Amino acid sequence: RGNMLGTWNLKGGQLKLLGQDQIRDLYISALDILEDVGVRIKEQNALKTLDEAGATVDYDKQQVWLPAGLVEEAVSKAPSRFTWYARNRKNNMRMEDGKVHFSPGGTFTAVIDLETGERRPTTLMDVENFTKVIDALPYVHEGTGMVTPTDLPRQDFTAFYHMYLAMHKNTSKPLRGVGVGTGGGKMAEGYVKMVSVIA
Repeated sequence: RGNMLGTWNLKGGQLKLLGQDQIRDLYISALDILEDVGVRIKEQNALKTLDEAGATVDYDKQQVWLPAGLVEEAVSKAPSRFTWYARNRKNNMRMEDGKVHFSPGGTFTAVIDLETGERRPTTLMDVENFTKVIDALPYVHEGTGMVTPTDLPRQDFTAFYHMYLAMHKNTSKPLRGVGVGTGGGKMAEGYVKMVSVIA
């Protein structure tokens, strides 16, 4: 089993910036904020789901208040560990306490051009190139690219599908989907369809 999960499961967890009491205080404060202040959610399906689950929802203001009990029930149902699968199973990541994984992060829209030394807007080619670099780095475990292309139209989700396809073609590491605004659910469905064709 260790070979299947490969080197992407570094032992870690030794850096602890907060003590257990501080973590508990943060957790309780987060529960208070979710219940008393609430959060704004612009996705209509999410509002409906949360309403049906027992949250207080103001559809006009797109505001949701989550009772502490509802949040704690959801947290109790979350798995304590799971595997984040990659196209190449040697790059699978086991997500659990004590495992450390590194992600490139970022959705930058400008880069310094290697040829000219000048700052310029990012392109789909930059997504491909950054993803190739990330794929070659042994201690970066996730393949999601670091830049967002600015050379594709943004009227619909097409730019993000092209971005995801560019990453998928250039890494065998796990990828995160790219969620934007209220289109997260619709975009996720598109990703699943695309990946089922190209996987």
